[in-house]
Formats: sequence, C-alpha cells, structure tokens
Amino acid sequence: MFSNFIIEIFLTISGVGAASGLHYENNNIFLIADNSNYLYTYLIAEKRLQKRLLYDRNGHTERVPKARKLDLESIFKYNDTFYIFGSASTKNRNHLFKLRIRNTDPVIHQPWTDTFNTVKESLSIADEDLNIEGSFIYQNHYYLFNRGNGPAGKNGIIQVDLNLKDSAQFFPVVLPRFEKGTAGFTDAIRVDNSIYFLAAIEGTESTYEDGEKGGSLLGKIDLETKQVQDLTMISTTHKFEGITLMEEDERKLVFLLCEDPDDESLETTIYKLTVQK
Repeated sequence: MFSNFIIEIFLTISGVGAASGLHYENNNIFLIADNSNYLYTYLIAEKRLQKRLLYDRNGHTERVPKARKLDLESIFKYNDTFYIFGSASTKNRNHLFKLRIRNTDPVIHQPWTDTFNTVKESLSIADEDLNIEGSFIYQNHYYLFNRGNGPAGKNGIIQVDLNLKDSAQFFPVVLPRFEKGTAGFTDAIRVDNSIYFLAAIEGTESTYEDGEKGGSLLGKIDLETKQVQDLTMISTTHKFEGITLMEEDERKLVFLLCEDPDDESLETTIYKLTVQK
C-alpha cells in the first residue's frame, strides 16, 4: 500500500466541467471532458483557459447530451502528438483524435469503429462491457484500460498493435469489491517500468449509466507482469477520472488528478497527490 500520501486542492479552472483526463507539461494543464468536443489548455502562470475544437457535430460542441456525446475519456502524449480516445461504450464514442499543439496543424480524426469491433470479437468482449478509460503507447502497442463496470466486470488492459496488424491481447486486472460496488479503471499512465492507475468505486453495472459514488483508489501495476503491486484508497467520496505526472525525484512522485462531479457545472478542481516512493 501507498502508506504515505498527501492529497490537496491544487487549483480550480472555470469554463470546463465533467473533466475526464489531463496531461501536465511546461506549467500547462491539457484537459478533456466527457461532454465536450474540445481540448482545453490551462496556462497556470496566466490563469487562462484556451480551447481547441476537435470535432464539430452540427454545432453541438460543449455540454453535449449524453446520447450524442463523444465521451472523450483518455488523453496522452506520445513523441510530439496528443492522442485522445473516446470510451467506445456506444457507437457514437468510437473515435481517436491526434493533434500537435500548434494551431496551424490539423486535427486528425480516426474513427475506430472497425478496430473496436475487431478487438471485441477477438477478445470475446460484449458491446456492453467495453469502456476505455485510459491509454498510452509503449513498445509499439496501445495499452487501453478497460473499466470493468459492465455486466461481465471485464476490468483489464487491452494491448493493441500500433499498426493494427497483430491480434489484440487482454490482461485481466482483478480489483476488490466494496459495499458500494467493484472498483474499475478510470485512468492510467506509465512511469518508467510501472503503471500508475486510478480506479473508481461506483454502484452500477453499466458502462452508460452513472451510479452512486463509493470513492477512488490509486494503484500500481508492474508493466511487464501486469500484476497489481500496490493499491490504496485515496478518497471515499471523489470520483477521480484523470491522472498525470507533474514531478518526480528520488523520494516522491507528484501527480495531478481531475474528477468528474457528474453535474452540469462548468468548473473543474485539480488535485495534487504526492506519493512517497
């Protein structure tokens, strides 16, 4: 267990709600929200929010209704490119966006419907059990973190060849059950040879409907063995949905977290989580 950790409010951002993923770099926070079609950039020093449109669907770009939203849930940066995935939990949510941060570079939109259908078929994952909440690239593979809040509880890591040629693999990750529900992935990042992940406890067996919140955990997985090494409850009330590394030294790791309050507010609280190594 992470025996020594400190979690505190880092800052509050106005103008964006339902935050579902974030990336920290050069004193900027890059944010996505599950009901928005924008990539947001918060310039910490200037206390200023910018936004970049990823996809315009007949003018519905923010506060998109649940049945029509892209459900953007994971963001990471690989080389000089941002990758942003939808959750794939419905046919509207099978999207991958790639972009560099320079405004002169176009947003690359790649529908992943066929790819996700192939993944589901090859791994025997039912439509109602696919729910991608985190992702990164490592050794020429996408690592996609499936939240096990569907009927079959398929919490685990889906490994997909970067060139979409080799067969996908699934590595189940068993997380504990609590009174309010079973924990399931909400985001993950790679730090050296480890995966640090967030998992939320929620009273639902649906990838579509929200349930009663039961808290959030921080976990650590060995990158090679895919085995959980540490797991600690970091909140009994918050549903943390995004994690990014802010700083690291020989003694500690400092992460930034975002949460989805499951309401209609346009305000996001960013938390700082300090963990001793």
